[in-house]
Amino acid sequence: MDRDTFENLMYKAKSFKKVGKHPEYWTGYMHGLRRGFHGEEFGTSHEHHLWMTACENEIQKLRSRGYRDGFDCSIQAGADCET
Repeated sequence: MDRDTFENLMYKAKSFKKVGKHPEYWTGYMHGLRRGFHGEEFGTSHEHHLWMTACENEIQKLRSRGYRDGFDCSIQAGADCET
């Protein structure tokens, strides 16, 4: 993913967070997108594991799902992040 695509997706996620029903999902999505784009320079392996597996309550589930979606989208070659 190039920087322009990353910045475009971050802008969209921030917009959805402001107007959407699930701001916790978008919080996780942006965090995962950053981790995928910047790699190990963003956060630690332990934090990455926690974000990937958090599920103690509904807020954590939404954040974790968003994180996984953002992370997966940012590391897949040619991924369609628009959907």
